[in-house]
Amino acid sequence: MTDPAPSADPTVRLESEADAIKAVQHAVLGGLLAYNREQAGEPNQTPLVLSVRDAEGEVIAGLVGGTAWRWLVIHLLWVDAAHRRRGLGRALLRAAEAEARRGDCVAVLVDTFDFQAPGLYEREGYTVFGVLEGFPPGHRRLYFRKSLDGPAA
Repeated sequence: MTDPAPSADPTVRLESEADAIKAVQHAVLGGLLAYNREQAGEPNQTPLVLSVRDAEGEVIAGLVGGTAWRWLVIHLLWVDAAHRRRGLGRALLRAAEAEARRGDCVAVLVDTFDFQAPGLYEREGYTVFGVLEGFPPGHRRLYFRKSLDGPAA
């Protein structure tokens, strides 16, 4: 799909590029990261990946996130259904917060759906600062934050 120029400039065109996803993602991410650095400074990003494994070495729970601009951002937290309600999610969350504190982070950001684990975050001192109704349909996406150094950062 190619659309007419999105501006009065006939030398540019808007295209749907399903066959060039990786190249476009790379270009967009590179441009956005460069702009962000200009505006907010170096993010000093550090990935954070934690896992819980069973006796056979299989991952039964894990957390994926990272730090940037002195915040921990949790992207994924999962516990296998057979191992839920045993404190593994709480242990992962607390371990991630401890790592973030060691890295001089001041707060944590995470989002979850209402059918996932909002109660876990609430019990661990996180507060909702945003709600997106109807995503997915019939549900809500909740945005949580937690200060790691006293008052909200």
